[in-house]
Amino acid sequence: MNWRELIGIKSFSELIDDARLKLAAGDSKITNWTVGGVFRTLIEVCCWGLAQLYSLLLTVIPMGFLEYATGKWLDLKAADVDVTRRIAVKTQGRVLFSRSGETDDLNMVVVISAGSIVKTNILDDGKELRYFVTQEMILASGETSIAVPVEAEFAGSAYNVGDGYIRVLVTHIPGIDAVTNSADWLMLEGADEESDISLRRRYQLRWHELSTGSTAKAYESWAYTIPGVIDVSVDDEHPRGDGTVDVIIASTTGAPTEALKNSVKAYIDTKRPECSDVRVLAPGLKTIDLDITMILFPDRGESEVVKTAVESVIQKFFFYHDDGDDIEAQKIGDDYLNARLIRYLMAIQHVFNVRINSPAADVVVARSELATVGTININIERATET
Repeated sequence: MNWRELIGIKSFSELIDDARLKLAAGDSKITNWTVGGVFRTLIEVCCWGLAQLYSLLLTVIPMGFLEYATGKWLDLKAADVDVTRRIAVKTQGRVLFSRSGETDDLNMVVVISAGSIVKTNILDDGKELRYFVTQEMILASGETSIAVPVEAEFAGSAYNVGDGYIRVLVTHIPGIDAVTNSADWLMLEGADEESDISLRRRYQLRWHELSTGSTAKAYESWAYTIPGVIDVSVDDEHPRGDGTVDVIIASTTGAPTEALKNSVKAYIDTKRPECSDVRVLAPGLKTIDLDITMILFPDRGESEVVKTAVESVIQKFFFYHDDGDDIEAQKIGDDYLNARLIRYLMAIQHVFNVRINSPAADVVVARSELATVGTININIERATET
């Protein structure tokens, strides 16, 4: 949209030229337009104020339209249909505190105080993530480990780390030798503050809630209301018989926790028709094992740097992210396409070519499934000089 043309915006210099032409058309006797002269300065003062008004209009007017509104302006627009931006949420989970059991310390009773801190090692982005114990726990005599509830230091999806990432005990606790998180450690997914793109989508979905009965789009709208839900697929074609609806949701980690599914189900139950039998489900995970050969230019690029970049692309390709790049993550029901992944890998600096050795062909994904990454093998080669 060319807002300058639509609004009729004129620049500061254009306004001064217009003023000069209008005065000339009116047989003005003023001929001294020298910069710094009294009359020129007076005209510039007036035109400067008008130019600032045009600049304000260029900022404000697009904010009245859903497609172009951003930030707080979009919040105000969404409030017209009773849609509010989802707030950021802190990750909650259980971390395993353990001791070796090979010393006399096994007979000790260990108190793990609320407020004790655990963290990840330094991640690829140079950050480390800290978590605080939320409830005092007792490791009884003779026991070697205990699952302890923790909460992230700050809100955000970055704290939804994978298996084994949390491994550092910051607060010294006598008798505890190690901490770690298992694959199913999450109790509640952390979530980022809702992006403008997501809020704009929910604004559009809101209108489907006004239809007679409940359409698939209405169920999508209700599910997306809950923080932590990043993808929704609705099967309203009577999957379990007349009146049944299955709502499949995904979180930033792929499969949602029970807490997230329960939150979505509870909210939908306040909105759905009484005659509807609704289930909220996690998607079935379709694991894709990758074997990739990255071919670099003969004289450019470092293998380790490219390998790290490939790992980052793969992570973004299969899991939710919101950092503004053009890598679109797999969604529920999306087939896995080698060509789509190659497109993103080819954009890595110093890459001459890409071969995906496995899977050898595209992978069909069912409507209720989500493609997720399994094992990753990255080979680095160099193109032959010609």
